[in-house]
Amino acid sequence: LRGGDCAGLMVFDDAPRSFVAPARGRSGGRRLTRAVYALEAGFAATDYRAAVTYFRSQVRARSLLVVFTNLLDRRSAADLAASVRGLMPQHVPLCVLMRDAEIESLAIQPASGADDLYVRAAAAETLSWRDSLIRGLRRSGALVLDAKPSELTPELVRMYLEVKTRRLL
Repeated sequence: LRGGDCAGLMVFDDAPRSFVAPARGRSGGRRLTRAVYALEAGFAATDYRAAVTYFRSQVRARSLLVVFTNLLDRRSAADLAASVRGLMPQHVPLCVLMRDAEIESLAIQPASGADDLYVRAAAAETLSWRDSLIRGLRRSGALVLDAKPSELTPELVRMYLEVKTRRLL
């Protein structure tokens, strides 16, 4: 914001819940802070298509849309992939997926019995599915950031600077 870029916010689950139009400067930053402070978590299923439709109706200028999500099933992943394809070429979608360190450790943990082997296999299958999802999103043209929550902030800043350097906006 200090550098002159615009930033906005859209929060959604099964429908858009909050929208702050992109703005620059201190007043834009204050509006974002107030909007984030007022957020409450919900348990509704995520509807990426409704969110993208709403976003496209509200934001006309070419924009970087950063979608923070954690995909747990194939249907949600397919909906996200189709939705981000619908954003291009007008907008640049960046899907931020948060890695689960516990699942990663279960996949490599030594097995001490048959039950452990099943746990390792399930964890490995989950990681394999996640890798194929990421490849699919990238093939569809979306940028993807897959990071552990503890590494998210610096990785997101790096990705944003890469978008600016590559002049994707």
